[in-house]
Amino acid sequence: MQQVDNMEKTVDIQFVKGVKIRPLRGEDLDIFAEFLESLSPKTEDTFHPHPLDSANAKRITDALETTEGMYFIATYFRYGKEWVIGYVYFGAGAVPSLGICVRDGYQGCGLGCSLMEHAVEIAQKAGRKGLTLTVHKRNPQAIRVYEKVGFVIAEEIENGTMYRMNLQFEKT
Repeated sequence: MQQVDNMEKTVDIQFVKGVKIRPLRGEDLDIFAEFLESLSPKTEDTFHPHPLDSANAKRITDALETTEGMYFIATYFRYGKEWVIGYVYFGAGAVPSLGICVRDGYQGCGLGCSLMEHAVEIAQKAGRKGLTLTVHKRNPQAIRVYEKVGFVIAEEIENGTMYRMNLQFEKT
């Protein structure tokens, strides 16, 4: 995974203080797999970049050293154990795809916005020219988060059931 300065940050969200957003590491396989496996069918239905299961957790953590994409998790300590409550990544290329997922029970608490802002900041530092994502039209909560961070609807796709949204970074 490409490295840039300040890849970690700590945020406070509603109900939880001291959430750490940090790069996903190979040794995170177990806690990352638990996170992916814990998600409800509703949450799984709105996340479509890859299946949310332990096989994909292993595939992703195994490839971290060789990928040009960047993967981050949001964690905090609960009952003495590190607990993953969110995940965001973006791929390689000038304007890569972004995917984000927040654990059930932590949606609507500001974590999605914090993850998105962190991903945008890191993507800019890594020299990306922008980001793109797809979202179900029936997910207005996510659309509001994406728009708050600066994404704009570019087009309808998938027979009008989804939007492609883009964020272009300003030239510096």
